Amino acid sequence: MKTFIFLRSCTFTKVKAILLVAFLLATYSFSASAQYFQRVYATSAPSGDVDHSAFVADVTDRTNALATTGVEDYSTLSVDIGILNLFSASQNIRFAAGDVPAAGTPVTLKIESGESILGVLNQIEVAATNNGNVVGEVITGANLLGLLGGGVLSGGTNVYEVTFIPKNSGGTAVAYNGVRLKLNSTLALGLSAKFYHAYYLKPVTTPVNCDSPVDVLYGVNGSIASLAAGVTNPYALLTGATPRTQINTGVTAGGSISETVLFSGAGAGDVEVTLSIPPTVVSVGLLDGFVINALNNTTNVGSRGVGSLLSLDLLGLFQNGDPVTVRFPTTGAFDRVSISTVGVLSALSNLKIHSVKRILPVPVVTTGTGDLIYTGKMATLSATSLNATDVITWYNSDNASIGTGSPLNVSPTVTSTYSVESNLPGCTAKSGRATSVVTVLPLPVQNTLPGGTKGGAYTETYVATNPTAGRALNFVSPTLTSQTGLTLNLTTGLISGIPTEEGTFNFNVTISDVGPAASGGARIADIGTTPALGDVVTYSYTVTVTGSLPVKLTSFTAKKEGQIAQLNWATTEEVNSESFDVERSNSSKQWVKIGNVKTNGESTSLNRYYFNDQNPVDGENLYRLKMIDKDGTFAYSGIQSVTFNKETISVYPNPVANSETLSIQFKDWNNVKTVKVINAIGKVVFESAGAIIPAIATNQLTAGIYVVQITRKDGQVVNSKFVKL
Repeated sequence: MKTFIFLRSCTFTKVKAILLVAFLLATYSFSASAQYFQRVYATSAPSGDVDHSAFVADVTDRTNALATTGVEDYSTLSVDIGILNLFSASQNIRFAAGDVPAAGTPVTLKIESGESILGVLNQIEVAATNNGNVVGEVITGANLLGLLGGGVLSGGTNVYEVTFIPKNSGGTAVAYNGVRLKLNSTLALGLSAKFYHAYYLKPVTTPVNCDSPVDVLYGVNGSIASLAAGVTNPYALLTGATPRTQINTGVTAGGSISETVLFSGAGAGDVEVTLSIPPTVVSVGLLDGFVINALNNTTNVGSRGVGSLLSLDLLGLFQNGDPVTVRFPTTGAFDRVSISTVGVLSALSNLKIHSVKRILPVPVVTTGTGDLIYTGKMATLSATSLNATDVITWYNSDNASIGTGSPLNVSPTVTSTYSVESNLPGCTAKSGRATSVVTVLPLPVQNTLPGGTKGGAYTETYVATNPTAGRALNFVSPTLTSQTGLTLNLTTGLISGIPTEEGTFNFNVTISDVGPAASGGARIADIGTTPALGDVVTYSYTVTVTGSLPVKLTSFTAKKEGQIAQLNWATTEEVNSESFDVERSNSSKQWVKIGNVKTNGESTSLNRYYFNDQNPVDGENLYRLKMIDKDGTFAYSGIQSVTFNKETISVYPNPVANSETLSIQFKDWNNVKTVKVINAIGKVVFESAGAIIPAIATNQLTAGIYVVQITRKDGQVVNSKFVKL
């Protein structure tokens, strides 16, 4: 079954109060299309459209039934003498000529009865009119009861709405341009009613504020012991005026008191109410004497006792008299919220209502691979809102809108935070915001591939460096092996092997992300759990393979001598060779030339070569030979490794004054053999004897530059300079 859902705002003008609303065809899950409506009030109350029995009945303030200054204005119909149906008072109000509703359009009247509505149903009549004449059926009695909307409908003063479609006795909709309220006499005295306004809904296309209250209904139901019980300042909820709307309970022995706020129409969301009470001792049980109900006309879609919504902190605020905001979800769309008393209340004197709102919940951000991408790739932002037709809007970190809808594709270049909010179609009121973080991973860094020599071992090289820990990559090249004979490791990207062809070869390597790495800490928490991201980048490479090696290398070694790396190699055949470049690396990815050794050029005998690296780096040192031919071609040797655990000396102060002691800091004193101080001409002016003391008196030293020299038990020597002032 389809349900008509109306949404509207609360803007009134002096001439005509216009209320814009969104109209959607759907059950609680809204449909994909939307239509906006304008609330059009009757704007004419001709004096000739007022009728009352002379002397015993009257209609006062007839123009106040036009909502010209707000929804709280009203005219008053009264009948003073109680002869059953003999005397009456009626008022007809009309719509403007350009705003006449079409036949079949529902029309709503807002009315207040000074007596129990159940007791005067047969004395109140509503009807449609055309040019002041009644058209269609007159609605009264039990038929009227079935149309009453919102509020308390039993004993006491009641403010309510009546909505109906004007039809004739055959059920056919009739044309009309006005509505009439009539009050007939009863057997009692002093019958009266208030006529607030009448309106219908007209289609428009302008967005509106859907979630703010536009009107209120209020009343008293049943037996109330206190004469002070009731609702004061009921319309302050609409205007924000002070004093605030207040439910006064007095000492309540039974019955209930209610304030109902009306929204422009049914819409989904949470109920949010801000309340306060005078400073007093309050218990949760007493506060549960007030109940908040969300209603779609008369259907309850959510109910909470005020006490059940309070945490201990909020209860403390209540006890201090501070305003407290409570919120709860509903099970369906609602167009009104009532706050009413239930049961017996003997301790609370009143409850202030500061605001009542319908709040669209924050969108739910849905996760997926879209929140983790590589540079240059596209991320997918996804979120869901409460209703299928909600407008989802995304913002960047600068709070600038970047688009609407879900999913939304973005291409950030750095890790970025996005926020998302939603609103009903055409509504200006927005939900709160949720955030979505898109982590951008750097691309693997492309490496330069060295050339090779046909038949010689290729210098193993990674095609790219992965700067992101926690992600596993795959490397694929369809043509590398068929072109060169070399192989590419699928999981590491290492090229190795022996080239089988000469020439310059071009090939591509496609790098893809296959998911979390088997080991290695994740740089960001979710990197290690996000599924495979697919293709990352494709790089193009060139490898040149030359002819035979310029030399036949029979050995190549590297060993540690103190703090020096000693390299030795030998050849048994050299043809047109030029020299050896000695290269060093600490990662096998970037190599630095540290020396050059000339070859014999042409030789068929054994030749030995030597090179010492005087300044190896701390940690592992990798060495290789670049064997260069006279025509500029070259090939690489295998790799040798030497590891150094280099220590340094730290002296303080430096420079050191005449009266100061020089402190020496060294990592491992247990392995120290001697400590010496050597002057600028190489003379030893101090040498430790026996126990090693990490401090030296300098008052006997002349001004100048000195060297502290520490010799380790393994023969390694470490030096540090200092200046004597």
